[in-house]
Amino acid sequence: MKNTDEFQINGREKQIQRIKKYETLMRDAQRFMNERNLSAESYAALSSIINQLKNYYESNEWKQDYADDEAGLLPPDLERGVLSEDGLYNLLEEYQNLHWQEGYMIRFRITGNSAVLSANREGLLSLANHLINLSNAPAGNHIHLDQYNSLEDGSDELIIERYK
Repeated sequence: MKNTDEFQINGREKQIQRIKKYETLMRDAQRFMNERNLSAESYAALSSIINQLKNYYESNEWKQDYADDEAGLLPPDLERGVLSEDGLYNLLEEYQNLHWQEGYMIRFRITGNSAVLSANREGLLSLANHLINLSNAPAGNHIHLDQYNSLEDGSDELIIERYK
C-alpha cells in the first residue's frame, strides 16, 4: 500500500511540474505574440515554444492532465490556463496567423522611383497571410520587415501599415 501511495504522490508531483512547465511556456508564447515587431530571434524562440506546446496538446499527457483537472484531482491554486478547453487551442490557432511558410524568401529593393518586392511562392503565401491578419487589426498596426527581420540580406526596409 505504501509503495502505491508513494507512486501516486510522485506521479502527481510530476504531473503538477509538467503543467507548470507548459503554463510558463504558454505565457511566454503569449508574450512573444503580443510583440508588435517580432524579431527573427524572437520568432525562432516562439516557434520552438509553439512546437513544445503543440506536442503537449496532442499528447496523452495533456488529455490525462485535463481529465484530472476536470475531476478535481489537481490543487485548486495551480495555474491551469494550459488546461482550459480553448486556451491552448486558441493560442496555436493564433500562431498559425503569424506563421511564415517554411522556405520563404522575400526581397525588397528601392531603386530610383521604383519599389520592387520579389518573393518565392512560400514568401508570397506568407505575406498574403500577414496582410490578411493586418487587415483585421486596428488602424495604426503595422508589419515591419527588413534584412534583420524576415527579408533577404541586402533588402531595404519595408513597413506596411493598416490605414483607416
